[in-house]
Amino acid sequence: MAIKALPTVSDVIYLQDLVPQIELLEGECPNEEKAYVIVRQATEADSMAIDQMSSERRVVWSENEVQEIRDSRMREVWAMQVFRCMCDAGNIFGPDGEPLCKFSSGKMHARYVEGTFRDFLKSFGAQSPLVTRALRYAAWEMNPDWDLRQPEGEGPKDQTNS
Repeated sequence: MAIKALPTVSDVIYLQDLVPQIELLEGECPNEEKAYVIVRQATEADSMAIDQMSSERRVVWSENEVQEIRDSRMREVWAMQVFRCMCDAGNIFGPDGEPLCKFSSGKMHARYVEGTFRDFLKSFGAQSPLVTRALRYAAWEMNPDWDLRQPEGEGPKDQTNS
């Protein structure tokens, strides 16, 4: 069977399903008013771009161990994961009342956040940590190798503490 380079795309993921405290921010509302996101599986190009964020590293050798030190900022890496994999979002607004970001047009698996990562960070960084956590969890659902909540092969853990 031939392998096609079409990443898998999620269904609509409601943020409060990932981080229940978001319901307190939204209040009771119908699904069409809830904050949501659609994410896709990362491509190798996405993974390479994210890896570049921690490309500077040092290896420290001591008598009993070897320690690798990477120069990266985890929250920025997490934001890049969302930036690279988010295809659509709704009912999430920046401080200026504008949507979190704009997306390119086309088929969902080929859509991306328009603008630069730095532009995205302005709106993303203004969000509640509950919202950014839910966006990160959504990206991790489609890209479980990024998921820091659980060791590989284990089921979901409590999502309220990170």
